[in-house]
Amino acid sequence: MTRPIRKDLQEIPPDPRGSAVTIGNFDGVHRGHARIMETLRAESAHPKTRSVVITFDPHPLQVLKPELGLKEITPLSEKARLLFHAGIDEVVALTFNREFAAQTAEEFFRVLLRPPLSLKTLVVGYDFHFGRHKSGGFDLIASLGKTHGVSVHMVPPFEIGGHPVSSRRIRELLRQAQAEEANTLLGHDYLLLGHLTSGRGRGKTLGFPTANLELSFPTLLPPGVYAVRAEFERQHAPGVMALGPRPTFDDHEHSVEIHLLDLPHDPSLKPGETFRVKVLAWIRENQKFPGPEALIRQIKKDIEEARKVLSHKS
Repeated sequence: MTRPIRKDLQEIPPDPRGSAVTIGNFDGVHRGHARIMETLRAESAHPKTRSVVITFDPHPLQVLKPELGLKEITPLSEKARLLFHAGIDEVVALTFNREFAAQTAEEFFRVLLRPPLSLKTLVVGYDFHFGRHKSGGFDLIASLGKTHGVSVHMVPPFEIGGHPVSSRRIRELLRQAQAEEANTLLGHDYLLLGHLTSGRGRGKTLGFPTANLELSFPTLLPPGVYAVRAEFERQHAPGVMALGPRPTFDDHEHSVEIHLLDLPHDPSLKPGETFRVKVLAWIRENQKFPGPEALIRQIKKDIEEARKVLSHKS
């Protein structure tokens, strides 16, 4: 059963024990976020309170600085799935707009104190700020907590390679097609979500039929060929994904094509079928070949390379 994503604090069922809460964007729900969730669960255990994550939809930078063209790592549904999987009781995705952003830290803190949330414990990351102009740093939050009897905890940065794991760092890795490195920081595989569409049948003609996808959430990855694992119709299959235009055929339309390997049986897939595609590694750039024969030879090499990657990931 899919658990609901609350859209308003008033949707949370009241609980006289109150709540242990963390607040943030949590884009990607990476390994640094995992440390925050571990702390939140621990703090909610004694005394027994429910654990609540408050996040925002859309991402605040998409509202406050739209010129940046920020692309998120995870859609809200996947973010919530990862948070629930981490043992969180409630996920609230508050609508972020300029009116919401105009609240002071003190005003928002008072909202958290009231039922049904009834804040008892607040857990924040080391770089957390909230309220108008990011005025609510840890010192202010700790002071408000002391005044109102709320226990406040800061989680230090989680570092890999001598630098804190951050959503910004992961986005940059993905933009550079460094999927393996991004997955290391995420603690799980970067995911594409989409549904099956009708293709032009070129892959089948070449001897490598493909599932053609229309993405339901924009990807951060650049065009190229990638080793992937696809989940669909309660099946799992490794594969090779071609992302972007098809230069050999002078087709400049951006496409997502996956040649599935080692299927337990031939799936009777229909347009609209939902796909979850875990991106494991970059194989090569897109390139134009002199003809179909050269492309076929390269696809065979791509499959060999993908199998090497997949053998190390199994």
